[in-house]
Amino acid sequence: IQQTAEKLHLFALEEIIIEGLQLTNPYQIAKLGNLKLGDSLLFLNTRALEKKLSALPSIEKVQVRRRYPNILDIKITEKKIFFLLQNKALGTTKKPNIQFTLLNKEGLPIVTKPASSQEYRNNGLQNMKLGDYFIIEVALPRQNLAWNKLNQEVTENTNTNTSSSQPPRKTMSLARQQARLQQFFALIDHLPSEEQDFFSLFSGINLRNEYAGMRLYSKDGQRTFYLGNELDLEKLRKARYAYLYMLQAGLHFRKIDVSSRYVHFLAS
Repeated sequence: IQQTAEKLHLFALEEIIIEGLQLTNPYQIAKLGNLKLGDSLLFLNTRALEKKLSALPSIEKVQVRRRYPNILDIKITEKKIFFLLQNKALGTTKKPNIQFTLLNKEGLPIVTKPASSQEYRNNGLQNMKLGDYFIIEVALPRQNLAWNKLNQEVTENTNTNTSSSQPPRKTMSLARQQARLQQFFALIDHLPSEEQDFFSLFSGINLRNEYAGMRLYSKDGQRTFYLGNELDLEKLRKARYAYLYMLQAGLHFRKIDVSSRYVHFLAS
């Protein structure tokens, strides 16, 4: 019956209308759904199509409707990506394995399995640009990449005794990085409403270095703010005020230390 309907062009698909896409590649939608012009709408399984499309990492909700005689409407609600957790995974090779976990504004993972930026693009996030999101830099061992294993590994690392004869590591422990990560999300949640421009001024934060301390990067890529090894709300606010002051005064210092009571402009 299906072959007969297609030969007779009964309710043949002539147009696919996709609404709600910003990140996802529309061609990925058509490819994943195996949608072809000329197929009969009568035999299109809308529920199965919705299930397939919902598997894409950027998609929150899908609604597929036939509009007879020849139009297919696909309405998509994408997940809102706010943070990218950038992990330079530790391994045996000199070249780091850089992978990302997509997070919402509350710091919860949109996709629990990390992937490289190219892998995300290959899986439908064609328009994803790293510069559009606030990047949180960490360095976790390869076996700790999966977000849902992170808390378990933190516990195991914390309970493991290490020899005092071991040389100090430049990259801090998994437990400390996780603690910093949780603290960061707790702090930004308490930013006053008039300071919510924080994420339009800064592009990311580095939480992974033990001795150089945490670093905050300006959106223009020209300035680094040194936060020290202890993170608190006052330092984040101080970095914001210092940056706004520099922009207003036309100052071009590239390194700014806000880790102590006073702001120190270190280099121009």
